[in-house]
Amino acid sequence: MRNMTKIKFVLIILLLSLGSVISAQTLGMYIEHHRFLDASRQNILLLDYQIPYRNMVFLAQKGAFFAELLITVNISDQDSLIYSQTITDNVGISNRFDAGSAKKSYLNRLRFALDQGIYDVEFKALDKNSQRAFNWAFKVETLPPEAICSDIELSSRVSADSTAILPKFRRSGMLYQSEPSILFAKEDT
Repeated sequence: MRNMTKIKFVLIILLLSLGSVISAQTLGMYIEHHRFLDASRQNILLLDYQIPYRNMVFLAQKGAFFAELLITVNISDQDSLIYSQTITDNVGISNRFDAGSAKKSYLNRLRFALDQGIYDVEFKALDKNSQRAFNWAFKVETLPPEAICSDIELSSRVSADSTAILPKFRRSGMLYQSEPSILFAKEDT
């Protein structure tokens, strides 16, 4: 009986160790997608992703601190790859203390025009400095051309804005800053 207790204890320790190794290799980030029809009734898929600074590894370079993310998106129609895009996001900060911030994050948006159909979307992100990765796969069905309602986008900030900040989140002179983490600060509401 005593040996069984020891074996259970060792197994629990091994499982906990394995869990921490697996989670150490995962890049913590948030992602959401939205579909809508543009003015010509073309289906548009938006992928918004957000990575807290504390989840990336920043390296000191040229008087600042930089993280490098490799983002890959593959869109397939059944067994056929119809679209593949790989981009490098270079995230720069000037204050090294921002790298550990729980409140600051990097936000980006990718936009894809799709023909009618059902697609498999695969999103991959790799922090090149830490080699931690994030993978997310989902199905998306385009909206019918006669649709009168698109997906709902929650925005943490909607304001008239003419600055160069977050240009991918602008529409008609307004900034619609999405929040893929779906966490809104209490003081902002």
